[in-house]
Amino acid sequence: MPLRVAPTDQERHPDPMTDEEKLWHGDTTCNFCRTNTPAVFVDGKTKMGVWAAMCGSCHKRKGVGLGNGRGQKYQRKGKAPEFRYVKVEADR
Repeated sequence: MPLRVAPTDQERHPDPMTDEEKLWHGDTTCNFCRTNTPAVFVDGKTKMGVWAAMCGSCHKRKGVGLGNGRGQKYQRKGKAPEFRYVKVEADR
């Protein structure tokens, strides 16, 4: 009987974000003003300490910036209904 090797965590739960293009797969509605599918949004930390999905305007008022531990900016690419959100900025 051949020896079977258990799959790794990476094989069982592949990362939905590839090295080539980091895509957002969650809800893009701004948690503050409720704008849906903005051209640009930020998944980021707020001045209140909690994280939120924010449109660009709300991020300017309520966010703490971009980078590790602060937030990532995503931009809408493509045409509806097949557009996607691609990470365009994070590390500073």
